Amino acid sequence: MEAQAILESGWGKKVPVDPATGTSSYNLFGIKGTGPAGSVTIESKEVENGKTVTRTSQFRAYENYQQSMEDHTQFLRRPAYKNVLAATTPAQAAQALEEAGYATDPAYAEKLTGLIQTYNLSQYDSFTSEGPQTFPP
Repeated sequence: MEAQAILESGWGKKVPVDPATGTSSYNLFGIKGTGPAGSVTIESKEVENGKTVTRTSQFRAYENYQQSMEDHTQFLRRPAYKNVLAATTPAQAAQALEEAGYATDPAYAEKLTGLIQTYNLSQYDSFTSEGPQTFPP
């Protein structure tokens, strides 16, 4: 999730913004369509038949980043992304995202995997019990 947010939003600097009002869409994941706060229409780069083209598309808008993250989680529960959720490694999940057509970039999985490795994002995949801990943890 972190790698996708970084890649899709350019470290938060390229979150789609309504060109008429300047209002943020809070869309960290480049999900197209209409969200809880409507949508924003912007130009984006897509890869079609090996060539990069500019398309005007509607991107989901949210009230805040939390909604964006929750929607992303729900989005990946679609049947097309079952292999993403079944993946046992970050690289497998990234490859499954690419194969499911999440993005048109043919190097999507490679870019995600590179971000995960470069910034050690896998460290956030581990969960520990929230039971009593000895301090300092």
